[in-house]
Amino acid sequence: MLLVKKLNHHRVLSLLALALTVVPFTLPQAAVIAALPGTTQAAISVSESQQRIRQAFSSADQPFYLAPLATLYASRHMQPLWQDPQAVQKFQQQLAEVALSGVQPQFTRWIERLTNPAITGFARDVALSDAMLGYLQFVSNVPTQGETWLYSNVPYRLTQPSVAVVNQWQNAVNAGSGNTFIASLQPQHPQYQPMHAALKTLLGDKQPWPQLKSSETLRPGQVSD
Repeated sequence: MLLVKKLNHHRVLSLLALALTVVPFTLPQAAVIAALPGTTQAAISVSESQQRIRQAFSSADQPFYLAPLATLYASRHMQPLWQDPQAVQKFQQQLAEVALSGVQPQFTRWIERLTNPAITGFARDVALSDAMLGYLQFVSNVPTQGETWLYSNVPYRLTQPSVAVVNQWQNAVNAGSGNTFIASLQPQHPQYQPMHAALKTLLGDKQPWPQLKSSETLRPGQVSD
C-alpha cells in the first residue's frame, strides 16, 4: 500500500511539473471563427450540445459535469471559453496544486486529461471547463469545509458549484477578464507565493534521488553503511 501511495505521489508530481510548464497555446480556426463578434449563431439545444460534447471524448472518458457543461455550451452557442493562454496556464497551475494535495482524486484525472497531447480543440476547451466547475466548487467551500476535506481519509463529494459563482466566471470571460478572475481564486495566505516558488524550484531539480544499494533489512538501532 505504501509503495502504491509513493508511486501515485510521484505520478502527481510529474503531472504537476507538466501543468506548471508554459505550453504554446493554439486555438483551432473553427473556434476563432465561432468567437468572432457579430457572427450569426444558430440556436442549439441542450441535448444537441450534450451530444457534441459526448462525441468529443471516448465513451470511457466522459466529462464529470456533462449535464451542466451541455447547458453552459448551449447557452454560448458552443463558443470556446478558454482563449486566453495566460488564463489557461494560471488555471492549470492552481488545479495541479489541488491535485497534489490529494483532497479529491478527480483533480488528478483532470490534470491527466489536460496534459494529454491527444486532447485538443473543442475537447480541450470542454476539459478545461469541466475541471473549472470542480475547482469552483472547491474554492467556494474550502473556507468552511477545508479543514475537514484536507484531513479526512475519505475524498469529499464533488457537487455542482453554485449558479452565482459560475455566473461570475462567465461574466469575467465575456468581459475579457478571465485571467484576472482566475488569479482571484488562488489562495490569499501570505505563505502561498513562497510555497509556490519553492515548489517550482523543487520540480525543476533534475538531479536523481540517492539509491539504496543494500538489500539487507535494517533493524531498530542499526545504521546503513
